[in-house]
Amino acid sequence: GIALAFKNKYPDMFNEYVEDCKKNKFVDLCYTLYIKNGVRILNLLTMSDDMQGSYTRTLAGLYNFAKVIKETDVKSIAIPPCGCGIGGLNKSIIHDEILDIFKDCDVELRMYDFK
Repeated sequence: GIALAFKNKYPDMFNEYVEDCKKNKFVDLCYTLYIKNGVRILNLLTMSDDMQGSYTRTLAGLYNFAKVIKETDVKSIAIPPCGCGIGGLNKSIIHDEILDIFKDCDVELRMYDFK
């Protein structure tokens, strides 16, 4: 899906993501941010240690990211159905939560693959 497309298009991002996982960098914020050549990609921690989708981790990462967005010059963000692929989270629930989390952010919110 989308994660594989990003892995293929941004191999450096994927390598950093793997290292971040090994170093437990997701623990506090539940996300990491890759920035290179003007591209910004947020990697969310969406699964628990047993590889099951985690609403708690997914939503914590999105809430923390929304706080950062409010303090930046980011004008638009694109969000897929985080945790709904392999993690098995419900797209409808994640969709509604994303709308709620980012409602006070002054950004164009582009949501992909929620149909």
